[in-house]
Amino acid sequence: MEEQHKRLQSGAELHRKEGSKFLKDYQIECEECDEVSYVASYKKPKHCPICGSQVESEEVENVDV
Repeated sequence: MEEQHKRLQSGAELHRKEGSKFLKDYQIECEECDEVSYVASYKKPKHCPICGSQVESEEVENVDV
């Protein structure tokens, strides 16, 4: 089993998050550029991938393109 904490050369501990990471699909409807985008990301996107404005994204199960 892998250690949860590793020591760096400086002596400080390196903490690792438990659990595995999977890409999730998100739908982004941007009001600024009037586009709908689909993004695969580990974290919930906060900005439009096209124009960069702040948006609300929703996790989707199936992406029909």
